[in-house]
Amino acid sequence: MSRERITAARLEALARTLNRVLGTPEDQFSTGLDNHLQENPGNFHISMQNDGYELQQVCETGGTTGYSQHGHGTARQCYEYIHAFMDGAMAVKRAAGGGA
Repeated sequence: MSRERITAARLEALARTLNRVLGTPEDQFSTGLDNHLQENPGNFHISMQNDGYELQQVCETGGTTGYSQHGHGTARQCYEYIHAFMDGAMAVKRAAGGGA
């Protein structure tokens, strides 16, 4: 079985899908009334650092929090983690009667 290459673009597309599934903002930043960029609390996005990738979420109080146990990892690790995260989110929505 061949394993397809996981790219940064693929990870970012998965993060956008996760935002749609959870109803969180799809864009990490937006332009405020003063024309300055501001972070969108709740947004999930991919952080890239030192050739590693991590799923992160913008906090209500500013800044971000990471959702992996070991920080930035390989693209494959991040891909698998996002899929597990999404599967869990969908299971919670189904259990709450929110559909698939």
